[in-house]
Amino acid sequence: MPQTPKFPLKERVLRFLASHPNEEFKQKVLARRLSINDDNEYHTLVRLLKELHESGAVDRGKGKRYRHTVRQTSQHLTGIFRAERNGSGVVRLLPPASGSIVIPERFTATAFDGDTVSLVVFTSRDHPEPAGEPPEGEITGVIRRSSQPVVGTFEKGKNFFFLVPDSRKFGRAIYVPSGKTLGARPGDKAVAIIDAWESKSLNPEGHVVELLGKSGDVHAEMKSVAREFRLSLEFPRDVLLETRSIPETIPDEEIKNRIDLRHIACFTIDPEDAKDFDDAISLERIGGDSYRVGIHIADVSHYVKEGSSLDAEALRRGTSVYLANEVIPMLPEKLSNNICSLRPNEDRLTYSVLVEISAAGKVGSYDIRKSVIHSKRRFTYEEVQSIIDSGDGDYTEELNVLHKMSKFLLKKRLADGALDFDTTEVKFRFDRSGKPTEIFKKTRLGAHRLVEEFML
Repeated sequence: MPQTPKFPLKERVLRFLASHPNEEFKQKVLARRLSINDDNEYHTLVRLLKELHESGAVDRGKGKRYRHTVRQTSQHLTGIFRAERNGSGVVRLLPPASGSIVIPERFTATAFDGDTVSLVVFTSRDHPEPAGEPPEGEITGVIRRSSQPVVGTFEKGKNFFFLVPDSRKFGRAIYVPSGKTLGARPGDKAVAIIDAWESKSLNPEGHVVELLGKSGDVHAEMKSVAREFRLSLEFPRDVLLETRSIPETIPDEEIKNRIDLRHIACFTIDPEDAKDFDDAISLERIGGDSYRVGIHIADVSHYVKEGSSLDAEALRRGTSVYLANEVIPMLPEKLSNNICSLRPNEDRLTYSVLVEISAAGKVGSYDIRKSVIHSKRRFTYEEVQSIIDSGDGDYTEELNVLHKMSKFLLKKRLADGALDFDTTEVKFRFDRSGKPTEIFKKTRLGAHRLVEEFML
């Protein structure tokens, strides 16, 4: 595309060549690309190119073809390319080298996110890198294409098919030959793998490996997110077989080896739409204005043994991932939503921190024990706040005492220099088909503080 002359000729030449680092141009081609039509300006360009070559500012190949100067480099290296949304990227160097190299957009060549690449690092005695800033470099080749899938929307052009990636890290549509579409139709959400990309002036080529559903469909979009970030929607067969063998009842022998807290007032407080309950709180008076507060966490380690298939899969996943209206769990549902969920009116194995604390929030001794609890009630934050405000409802006395304690604990924590993050959070409401119908700000309640302070 013709370039509008906005800069002096020398700067226009250098800018243009720098933006095409892997291409060579004859003098007449350069003149045309720079919109030079005047004979006098063309002769000026010829003289300028000669001067720039003699000074080392540009390189000249056979047939008087000029190109961007390959700057002196410290060494040839290899690494993994991680693309940024603006077209640039960073290469994480592979051993024996270490560190990161910034790759400006014009020097990324045909590398995609996740590719193993070769590169050179720029060095400049005239313009050294600022202290602490990573050096810049240029990708010189793709050693191995990433197997990372590209998720997007399948479309049809006049004479060809292509996939428009969802992620802005993939800035180019992917050409899909007619025999490699897997039956995808325009408007489908699909997953593709890159097969080849030889020139930055052409689009990459790939093939479709999975169809996710129609674009805009809630479940198709959720699957798209999972595929893009390599989140597993299904558990391996050996993990599911291992999970099935776990009994849902607690053996009497195990209860005998733990402190039995099933008799005390214990309850969970969670969001209204929570599907699993990881923690619970209990309160019992131990004399005068002193209480024993129990903070209970589900004992997952009792069921997920070190070295087991469950353990390995949980390590690979790292955490549960919460999407707008769905969750991709770290553990199978039998564990995450049942055995390891502190559901009301059911015995559950836990780790408990038992703290002696006064009504004024003065902390005394504490003990950490393996325990068994029996939650008496599943509260939402809104229910607890209503009871605190009105003084009427289940476990009113316990909740009011815990609320007052939490305020004392917060005050002391802040006085000791703790940070307090209070940010606005939004939530969604969905219709029966799972489509969002409303976005609203979550109101931060005293009930949230109550839970947070004791968990801290």
